[in-house]
Amino acid sequence: MAPPTTEQDAHLKSLLRALLAAERDGDVRNVMHELFRYLSENPRPTIPCAAKVECAIAIDAGNECIEEIVGRMLPDQWRPHVTVATYKGIVDVIRMMQNTRPSQLALITNLLISAPEGIAGCIAVSPNTRYLLITGWSEEHIDHIKRFYEPVHISMETLRMPFDRAQLIAALEPFVNG
Repeated sequence: MAPPTTEQDAHLKSLLRALLAAERDGDVRNVMHELFRYLSENPRPTIPCAAKVECAIAIDAGNECIEEIVGRMLPDQWRPHVTVATYKGIVDVIRMMQNTRPSQLALITNLLISAPEGIAGCIAVSPNTRYLLITGWSEEHIDHIKRFYEPVHISMETLRMPFDRAQLIAALEPFVNG
């Protein structure tokens, strides 16, 4: 995949600035939709050794209890390499990714309900990241979201809720020990 041209890179940066500066939900959704369309037509090349964090686990605000449970499920030796936090919305996850560029993002799908195109912002700031969607959605809905994300070329797996410690570790292990 060829690196983006200066013009493409400038357009992508302007879309990201608009997304991160948007204050109204309607504006955020419009920019996310445009960013998703843009990345569908202009896939991002990977960037060697860009990760600052091996794995980030993003949970929707209001579910701090899940944050605590997931944090306790992690093996002690993983704690320096995995961040677990709650976020108000997908734009806050994008800001986190801009700073950490995780190798893997485990994302509770509640963060995508209102704006599934929000994943495009994550891809734009961290093109190497692989995704683990943690979800209670039906298989039909999971298949639909995977088809929806095909145009933006992301590496994505799913972990169904409820899950136990062994299932969480198995899903994250390739990224934390890889």
